[in-house]
Amino acid sequence: MQISTHGIISTGGIAGASGFLPQTLINNFIDSSNVLKGDVWNASGYTNTGSTVTFGGSSATILGGIGDFSTYLEYDLWVTDRENLKWIDTFTLTSVSATTYGYGMRFQNAFNQFHTFVVTLDAGGSGGTIYVFDFSGAIVYQDIGALAGMVAGNHIECKLEIIGATQVKFTATNTDTSQTANTSIYYSFNDTTGNLMPVVSKFRSHIFGADMVWNSRTIEAVGEYTYPDAIFCFDSKGKGYNSTGGTTANRFVDLVMDANPTKKIYCNSGANETIADFASKLPEILSYGSDPLRPTKIFFGANSNDIRNGTFNTTNKNLLISTFNTLVASNFDVYICHAIPENTLDVTPFNTWADSEPTFTGKVITGTFTSVWSGSGYTPNPLYISADDIHPDVTAQPVLASVFAI
Repeated sequence: MQISTHGIISTGGIAGASGFLPQTLINNFIDSSNVLKGDVWNASGYTNTGSTVTFGGSSATILGGIGDFSTYLEYDLWVTDRENLKWIDTFTLTSVSATTYGYGMRFQNAFNQFHTFVVTLDAGGSGGTIYVFDFSGAIVYQDIGALAGMVAGNHIECKLEIIGATQVKFTATNTDTSQTANTSIYYSFNDTTGNLMPVVSKFRSHIFGADMVWNSRTIEAVGEYTYPDAIFCFDSKGKGYNSTGGTTANRFVDLVMDANPTKKIYCNSGANETIADFASKLPEILSYGSDPLRPTKIFFGANSNDIRNGTFNTTNKNLLISTFNTLVASNFDVYICHAIPENTLDVTPFNTWADSEPTFTGKVITGTFTSVWSGSGYTPNPLYISADDIHPDVTAQPVLASVFAI
């Protein structure tokens, strides 16, 4: 069975490719002793139909042998804060024998924490078992023999999805026998020390000794469309941390969405985002496209982490200015939001600079600070700050949402 191959590559972002996924360069995979083709997916046969980037004519042979977590393939660095992403790999089993052959898929967050989802592809007693490993390598879930009875020639599909902002779901299917199994991990935004949603910094394929021909790869943005009305590019405050448990329903971006049901509004925010991260996402932001008759609004609110990290300096100020100008030149309507106040950090240096920078004249939104400010010093209203003294709480979310006009 020949299946068209899919992926995402990058040539730096093309503003004219409105609504397309960014061409983030896959370039080459890390060579490994059990992979016969190091440059698996490349620009050969590239087409772009919108939400899915397609490749044709590539495949890779994976040789059998017991593998472990040290044997993997991964993209060159690609950082994305898109929600609702779907990643699908398909392959044909070359042979099946009683050993620990398997294949795994992983998302990794900004804090080097992750879950690895694995299906064993062997004829032994654990053949067809679904595993979930945490970032220490410990098993947190197993479904023994879920796809038992696989034989050479079977076609296997592995799918990993980010659903919304807090769920990651893994599904393995034997398309010849119609056997399928899945499992999900849910993340809470209330635990800022360990149980964090994986802000995607890497896609990694783990080769656990599988003996197979890799037929295809698809990465798809689900439910997103050409020419959105607005995109929110914030840090963890916009992502929804501490806004209400394991759901983002009450974060201010979602409340803005609810107040504008006919508008296409996306959250492209992530933990620990900085000005440099925003600049690195420029191809991704450009890929959404901006209608010449109704420019897409970009709300930039990733600013306090630069102050916290000591990187709020001339270099990054100029980086924000150049990123702003590139987006404006590509017909985006860009706004710089004041840093949201915290109890533990004076964020006003960013606000003072943004107010005085000529590039941003008429494009500064002050309400993201003043609407939840205490009125004294730089501290937030105590009613609007969570217990970590950093993130706005659930009470602050509708107040922040009221600041934005879409």
